[in-house]
Amino acid sequence: MAQVRTFVAVDISDGARRSVADLVRELKGYGAEVRWVAPESLHLTLKFLGEIDEARLEGVFQGVQEATEGLGPFRMVLEGLGGFPGLGRPRVLWVGVSEGADILRSLAERVEGSLERR
Repeated sequence: MAQVRTFVAVDISDGARRSVADLVRELKGYGAEVRWVAPESLHLTLKFLGEIDEARLEGVFQGVQEATEGLGPFRMVLEGLGGFPGLGRPRVLWVGVSEGADILRSLAERVEGSLERR
């Protein structure tokens, strides 16, 4: 069975995507050896699942559907920048969330719980 790199993520608005893309363009000017993600692939990761069998994807879809049931659109404000393992040589850059962070935390917990039950 084929393995697929899998994570559960929240899409961001077009305006936020443009703002982050502008920041990325600015950061590219510093010449760091970074593998940049295309703007259309920018997202907020809730849960990284790693490499999983394709056969498990249906269960992941069902778990996410269960976790998001009754949840409509919500407002997020992106704020702050960091990286891990650190900003000196980051493997991943992240943008923080101020407004909407509580909803995202709750959603991440719901996703975690729903996936654990599968």
